[in-house]
Amino acid sequence: MLPNSAIWNQPLKNHMRNHARLVSTTVTVPANADLDRVRKMPVDVAANSRCALHEPPPRVFIDNFSGGSFVLNLTVWATPQGAGDIERSIIEAAQKALDALGDEFKPTQIVRAVPPDSDPSRFLERRPPLVL
Repeated sequence: MLPNSAIWNQPLKNHMRNHARLVSTTVTVPANADLDRVRKMPVDVAANSRCALHEPPPRVFIDNFSGGSFVLNLTVWATPQGAGDIERSIIEAAQKALDALGDEFKPTQIVRAVPPDSDPSRFLERRPPLVL
């Protein structure tokens, strides 16, 4: 049971009003890995998830180069109900897909990054753009 003060004394957030939620994952791979093949892999993994949205499409970009490794960031938009499913499954799917590419592609680290609720970019709304 939830006390009334927990509802009335704090702002309410309706996360279901948004069309989609952002799921972000970083994948660290050795510097000698073929980046074109590595970039394709997480997009394919995300595209095969039943909860990932196709529009906007999944994206991969080089986030950092550190310690002889590339840190790639994968962003996927998911249905609000499916965001948790993607967050839990994408790490294992990325690991398996990179392992299948060979030893050169074995990731040294895969991390799921969850933007805070205060970050409005994590929500995708189906509103027309504001024209000034």
